[in-house]
Amino acid sequence: MPNYRFNIFALISLASATAIAFSFHIPSTKHAYCTFQASQTRMCSLDPLSPSTHWTYISIPSIQNSAGATVVNVLSRRPANQHNSLIRLDHPWEIAIPKKVKGLTVQDGRAEPWERTSPLLVTSDEESSDAVVGFEFRGVTWNTRRGMEDANGEQRAWCEVDEWDKPPFECGHGHIMTRNRYMKCSFPC
Repeated sequence: MPNYRFNIFALISLASATAIAFSFHIPSTKHAYCTFQASQTRMCSLDPLSPSTHWTYISIPSIQNSAGATVVNVLSRRPANQHNSLIRLDHPWEIAIPKKVKGLTVQDGRAEPWERTSPLLVTSDEESSDAVVGFEFRGVTWNTRRGMEDANGEQRAWCEVDEWDKPPFECGHGHIMTRNRYMKCSFPC
């Protein structure tokens, strides 16, 4: 007779490890927090004659609230042929974050009234060897290197950033080189 208890414990351990790996710390505060996961790609200019230029691309599929509900489905707001493409951060990228109006929340696909607040701005420091990505929302600014704290030292906005999948490289040799990393970010919204 097979030992099913071992298999069940293995399955429970795997599920627990997966939950821990994907858990994201959000402090218990009076602020409502939004979170997003993003992928960042650093790539050389595709023109072999151009000077050594790095370009930074990012993808943020959606933004969720503290309860895990989707606040903004970023991909659905883009043209259908661009749903799975990356955004080049050669200028600030604005993502409109809706808010509650008269007790209603925005649900994609429904014609419910909503009010646009200050957009989430996403920028990149192209000169940085680490390709720092910066964020700003309603006066709260943070980036992939440092978070923002309030007067009490409590984290208000931050990103947990994975390591790059490849070491830094030099551009300008006519090669298409890329490196990627993932991040999870949180901010008061």
